[in-house]
Amino acid sequence: MTEKPTTRYELGSVDRALEVLTILQRHPRSRLGEMAEKLDANSSTVLRALRVLERHGLVRRANGDMEYVLGTRLVELGQAALASIDIVPSIRPLVAPIVHDFHATAHIGMLRTGMITIIDKVDPVAPTVGYSAVGTRMPLYATAGGKAATALAGSALLDGIGELSPYTTKTITEFDVLRADLEATTARRYSIEREEYHLGFGCVGSAVAVGGDIYTVSISGSLLDPAVVDDCGARLRDAVDLFLAEHAGAVSGL
Repeated sequence: MTEKPTTRYELGSVDRALEVLTILQRHPRSRLGEMAEKLDANSSTVLRALRVLERHGLVRRANGDMEYVLGTRLVELGQAALASIDIVPSIRPLVAPIVHDFHATAHIGMLRTGMITIIDKVDPVAPTVGYSAVGTRMPLYATAGGKAATALAGSALLDGIGELSPYTTKTITEFDVLRADLEATTARRYSIEREEYHLGFGCVGSAVAVGGDIYTVSISGSLLDPAVVDDCGARLRDAVDLFLAEHAGAVSGL
């Protein structure tokens, strides 16, 4: 039996339903007439879309049936979408070209109990970074991944640290200086670590939030020349932007 082809009308109905959901996301508790005006459509057309969405639990009526709001079924769908995101296989192919081009190591980490735990790493053919392994825990204030996570989550994350103990002579040990560094991280959308964790090594980092968890991705190596650091940081930012675009609406980042 041949499958009936999708008609232009059916595609239009799906588009309209998705547009209604977008309006309710941006303007909670909207009335039928308001949505029809925003969509430049007949009220009867929008009402048909609303009835379909309501039947599936994606919208519901409120305020004595006068207004529409998003339905709780969307929460279940959102949780399922988040559960389907597997960070490591998603990030690995995006950072592999950067690892190759800069002969550097990529670390994928996760924020846990005030530190970054490395959950995966991607090494170049002849790695130079020997101070890390899967399971290694790294500080928030002295690593690019940690600073990216802090910039994304907010500097209140530093409140439990107490003191910024130096790892090298270049570690930032003053909170005012660190907060300025975090502001710069937010502005450029990637962090920079300049021999603050290990002398002879520099690093750039980024972070993404997936549900209630924060993950980090950083590139570590002999990244000491400012021009090279900026180039690598921009490449990492572009790679993370691809990840964000792929999972638009389910994740956020710097």
